[in-house]
Amino acid sequence: MLHVHGTVDGKDHNSLSYLKPEALELLMGELALQPSASRVFTMEIFSEADFESSCGVMETFVAPTVTTVNKVFGMLHDPERRAFSDEEISDVLHQAFKRGKR
Repeated sequence: MLHVHGTVDGKDHNSLSYLKPEALELLMGELALQPSASRVFTMEIFSEADFESSCGVMETFVAPTVTTVNKVFGMLHDPERRAFSDEEISDVLHQAFKRGKR
């Protein structure tokens, strides 16, 4: 599991926009070179505004056809269920990533 968040003024769990862009690019590049369905990438962000900002940062690394986090997770929407397996989420994200590589 990879736990990622930004740090500002010595406080963590902030937007990924506080990370050095080159550090995040290096990390995401390495993850793309070594794909694994069992890998977990966790953004632990404690405010909604920082979460939305972090999603904007991460959108630069996902398929151009997936423009919002809601669109990705909308593929998993089922009003009868509250939770989804790691495999279901991984499959949706993998499909979105593959669409972006075409």
